Order: sequence, then C-alpha cells, then structure tokens
Amino acid sequence: MTGRRGPPRPRPLLLTILDGWGYSPAVEGNAIALARKPAYDRLLAAYPNTLIH
Repeated sequence: MTGRRGPPRPRPLLLTILDGWGYSPAVEGNAIALARKPAYDRLLAAYPNTLIH
C-alpha cells in the first residue's frame, strides 16, 4: 500500500427552503427583517446562501 486513502469524504449538506418567508430589501413593514431571529442571522452570515426568484 502507498498510504493513499481514496477520495475525501463528502461534507454534510443542508438544503433549507423557507416557504412563505418572502424577500424584500425594504425594512419598513417587513416582518421578517424586523423580527429577532439570531439563529437564522448567524446561518446567513456564516454559510453560503442564495435566493430563488
């Protein structure tokens, strides 16, 4: 054996679909933007994410 171990193990993946949240860049009147949601805000800051239009 040469000491090689084969391909690296795939990293975990999480797909989260927040149906009904919607998106608006405006803060006024935007319940999601005004809500206190620390866990969600940490996820957005720490991991890649995207919007599907």
